[in-house]
Amino acid sequence: MKELEIITKRLRDLDDKISKKNKNRKYIKFRENVLETIKVNEILETPEVVEANTPVEKIIELMSEKNILEILVSKDEKIVGIVTLSKLLDLLRLKKNILELRAHDIVDKIIKINKKDNLSKAILIMNIHKSPCVVIFDKSKLLGIVTKAGILNKLSKIIFTKHKDEKIDEIIETKVDQLIDILKEGETNMDVLKKKLNIDEEKIEEWIDILEKQGVIEIKKSHFGKLKVKVKDVR
Repeated sequence: MKELEIITKRLRDLDDKISKKNKNRKYIKFRENVLETIKVNEILETPEVVEANTPVEKIIELMSEKNILEILVSKDEKIVGIVTLSKLLDLLRLKKNILELRAHDIVDKIIKINKKDNLSKAILIMNIHKSPCVVIFDKSKLLGIVTKAGILNKLSKIIFTKHKDEKIDEIIETKVDQLIDILKEGETNMDVLKKKLNIDEEKIEEWIDILEKQGVIEIKKSHFGKLKVKVKDVR
């Protein structure tokens, strides 16, 4: 029991540490054109990887040591999933004895994107799946991961805040959440979406296409320009 309490404290300390770091960061103001001109392969990071039978206690130690939110899991030299800090915290909230678990017990599906995709799409997909990162492969070869922190670090070097500081991922997430809320009404059209979201039609169509491909929505277009939508619960 004492070991579990120690593990719980370490996880919460890590969560607090990362939260405070993000809170104190000087966030850059969102500029859509910048997000769309930078490709994910420009900010690839080398991920931490553990074997599928690695004890959870070892994973927690590694997360704490490296100050990271995610660790990839491999089996037979292939990436089979991801373990995240949020998953570990959820298990603790459910009062699960995580000390008895191993990586393969708590692994989640990895979210893949193309190395030529831009940062705007990467952030959108991370927010759709509530994932701290996306994983990039070249065929079966792991190239690396892209994290929200990595995106912010990249953009902070080329943009300066002039007015209100805002988190890039929160701005996109807010707009996407608004879009999904509107789509949940079941039927709408592009004019309504443009007016309510204050975003151009091309961007809305891009987001709808991504949401559909990610399995978040099913959509049908009528002859009169109306969109009939079914929103799935994947969030």
